[in-house]
Amino acid sequence: MFYYYGRKKKIAGLYPDPILDSDFIIEPFAGSGAYSLFGNRWEKQVLLYDTNIIVYKIWNYLLQASIKDIESLPILQYRDDLRNYQLLSEEEKYIIGFAINPGSVRPGNIATKFSRWNANKKYIIDNLYKIKHWKIYNQSFETINNMRSTWFIDPPYFKEGIYYNSNLDYNFLSNWCMDRIGLQIVCESDSGNWLPFQELCTITAIGKRKPKEYVYINYLN
Repeated sequence: MFYYYGRKKKIAGLYPDPILDSDFIIEPFAGSGAYSLFGNRWEKQVLLYDTNIIVYKIWNYLLQASIKDIESLPILQYRDDLRNYQLLSEEEKYIIGFAINPGSVRPGNIATKFSRWNANKKYIIDNLYKIKHWKIYNQSFETINNMRSTWFIDPPYFKEGIYYNSNLDYNFLSNWCMDRIGLQIVCESDSGNWLPFQELCTITAIGKRKPKEYVYINYLN
């Protein structure tokens, strides 16, 4: 729904669709929620969890915002400084800040030449109605009740987790993932071996770097 480091918007369609014997999708590391927004997955009962207070505040804002609220947000030009827009709320600055400096784990202030905000604003307007029945919780993954669901688990990656200041215990997370009831879809890069991941695709990125995406898929009755 918004720009965030590691979001899955471009490759969301490559992951398995939700199981039919559950109305729920649970994303324990919500980020921008790209998996749940793809296709008609958004029609499920989507439960988002994230300990990042900025991510939580953005989702909480979007779940309550109207089309008029989003339309009123400013269009930014190259090198515009978000700090000059005094009337914007904290959450509105976060949403715009991620889009003017895309691919970052923190919202920026100055619109870069890679800014995607103007297009992202339209995308939010076009898709806002899809998320109004979703729920967001500022809770850690281990607090979530184990229930039959499609579990889309996209944690900070083993190597790339340094950008999030992540201190995840991946041995614990591995066991937790494999214990989830229903469809388990777990994301990683080629740096992680805490589950038997398989290569999913190569991601087109800005510059010469072409990272590979890996996934673990399992179903537990």
